[in-house]
Amino acid sequence: MRTKNYKLVAFVAIILAVLILGRACNANSNRSGRTELGASMWFLGGESVREGGLKVSEDDWSLYGVSIGQNTNEHLNVNTEFVFGSIDVGVSGLPAGYSVKGDQDTFVWLVNLDYNILDEPLTPYVTGGIGYGHSSGDVKWTTPTSSGKISVDTSGFAYTLGVGGRWDIADNIFAKVAYRILWDDAGDDRSGVGISVGFLF
Repeated sequence: MRTKNYKLVAFVAIILAVLILGRACNANSNRSGRTELGASMWFLGGESVREGGLKVSEDDWSLYGVSIGQNTNEHLNVNTEFVFGSIDVGVSGLPAGYSVKGDQDTFVWLVNLDYNILDEPLTPYVTGGIGYGHSSGDVKWTTPTSSGKISVDTSGFAYTLGVGGRWDIADNIFAKVAYRILWDDAGDDRSGVGISVGFLF
């Protein structure tokens, strides 16, 4: 897993700032018993592998979707999240006339449990979830004398953990940002920033 030290330092700083600011807030939160609907955005780092002079690399992931949640009280939030995205995959270092390129569409569905540490509008939170992931795509190859395509289709369980901050900006508007790690049964793992903004009802 390519976890960058500066990302961890930045998120620790964010959590500490949210904790301090949350304690400074005089107002109480109004989450308990309310349903929320949000837009989700995940920005996860891609991966690259070097082998024998070749480099197989994939784009950073940008996944977009929706989330629906229920606040059982001021601290606990149960939500489900659906995110979709597409990336390109390529191989560099091949001899002249040879190429390998591909694309991958990814869908992830998760059921998450968020724990808001403070019962205030601005609070750090931790999150964890389990669900289903599906990826499909094509890898196209060419040589000086031939070409072809291989289709790939995988699915299985997906898991996530994260830590971040939540801000109930107004009575019916919230925003969340977290450092999240995503694993799947194929052995892949990705980490990056997850953002959610939405409405409380």
